[in-house]
Amino acid sequence: MGDAVRTQRNGAVLEITIDRPKANAIDAATSRALAATITAFQNDDSLRVAILTGSGERIFSAGWDLSSAGDGDSDWGEGGWCGLCERHDLDKPVISFMPEIDRSRIQSGVETITL
Repeated sequence: MGDAVRTQRNGAVLEITIDRPKANAIDAATSRALAATITAFQNDDSLRVAILTGSGERIFSAGWDLSSAGDGDSDWGEGGWCGLCERHDLDKPVISFMPEIDRSRIQSGVETITL
């Protein structure tokens, strides 16, 4: 899945963590890793729910990694950006979770959460 996306299974729950330096910003490679993770989650009948979170204490995710915008890589993977934007067949919940609620975390993660 790549180093930028970590997973941990706890019974029927899959914890998905975005782990990138500089505010967990999501570039195309991270989006593809998230897409592969979401696909694996969808196809595993023993998993019931996924929890999506960001590593670190400062921010959930800055959203799109603007510093990678000029590299020409526009393949976000199956399901579109983050593996969620265009995934209309997903029949299990993916819950975005921010352990510490403060303004900066809410502001930064709102784009991902509203998918």
